[in-house]
Amino acid sequence: MDLFAALEKLRKEILVCSFAALILFTLGLVALLVPLSQGIRITLAAILFALFLVMLPVIRLRISRYMRLYARNMQREILEAEFENVTYKPDDGIARSLIEDTDMIMMGNEYRASEFRTGRYRGIDCVMSDVALRSRVKKNGKDFRVTYFDGGWMVFTFDKSFRESLQVKEKSFLNAQKPRGEHPDLNRTYTESEALGRFFKVYAVGKKEAESFLTPALEQAILRLNYDLPGDLMFYFHRNRLHIARHGTRTRYEPKVFGRLDRQEIERILLSDIRTVQRFLDALLDETSLFEGS
Repeated sequence: MDLFAALEKLRKEILVCSFAALILFTLGLVALLVPLSQGIRITLAAILFALFLVMLPVIRLRISRYMRLYARNMQREILEAEFENVTYKPDDGIARSLIEDTDMIMMGNEYRASEFRTGRYRGIDCVMSDVALRSRVKKNGKDFRVTYFDGGWMVFTFDKSFRESLQVKEKSFLNAQKPRGEHPDLNRTYTESEALGRFFKVYAVGKKEAESFLTPALEQAILRLNYDLPGDLMFYFHRNRLHIARHGTRTRYEPKVFGRLDRQEIERILLSDIRTVQRFLDALLDETSLFEGS
């Protein structure tokens, strides 16, 4: 069976099961109102609600199969056309330590990562994963969950180190900021670029280092990526690695469950984002002054 046909078959099964669960729940409510003895009404409603609860894990299992079939096949097929040495492990994710060691974001006490993808582009090792950073806190006797980050995290490892360490964070990245919004080794820096300052905060060792590293070409590449790529962005250039975090984009590549699948639209969204990131990497490689030894 064609992959797309298999996905559509699973999607229709999910719709049928969901509709059946809705009918069971509705009949359970109706059973409580029918003019029968209280014992019969309660028994009938209990049976219908029990059947409704049985349907829920069935629906979840089918949705899980649907998502996995999509990711393991359709996403992988597109990734392999755009990157070399692609690996895909849906149950794994970027190690917490890789993000925590950057000191660029609040980590919280709950860490989840999945959809681990790796590849290579023009000599750059690429790692991508969905990441959620949250804290469960108690206030006035009630439990609350605070989300610091929920989206895609990318790490690019170059064969040369960057000349400076620099963090560039979109101003809308409010929940994720460290205390006082400061990186422990970097200082908030104001550059001469009005365009960059309108959307981003910059952290560097000093203003001189920031302006030396933020060449016009790099500024334009960051602004272009911010315009073309959905989500709140944060960049961290450090040694030979570049971290790009995209908050609010975790479900961007998930296929529709309750709407008809559009293969061309799925491919368009994923390819558009991949090539947008590739153009940004191309711009970095072309700007050789960013790297040590240039």
